[in-house]
Amino acid sequence: MSKQINLTYDGVQYTLMFTKKTLEDSCNMGINPDFLSQNPMKIVRLFHMAFMAKHPKMTFNKAQEIYYAQNKKVELMQAIIMLWNDVTDGILEDADESGNAEWVPNFEMPTEAEETKKSTHKGK
Repeated sequence: MSKQINLTYDGVQYTLMFTKKTLEDSCNMGINPDFLSQNPMKIVRLFHMAFMAKHPKMTFNKAQEIYYAQNKKVELMQAIIMLWNDVTDGILEDADESGNAEWVPNFEMPTEAEETKKSTHKGK
């Protein structure tokens, strides 16, 4: 089960979470946690997208109203980023032992040391 945040606003219960679909929709709109430091105005958009899995009719204006009424916004956004990461981690997670899919590249894969060396040289 995906991580969720239960939020109450004006006596109404909401469940915030991401699914693969809402994560994809967010990315297609240019919204992702990595981009937030460069464009803080997207914070409320990310908050709004966290409603979409369980409350697809939530309007941006209502989500914005709820966001600005919250205390501890930094902690709230950290929790929302954890929701996001939970879904991305699930996408990258290996299948259990019963998985029957295999892949083999027709090229030589770089070692971890080679990858580290490459990323070190990029900054120079």
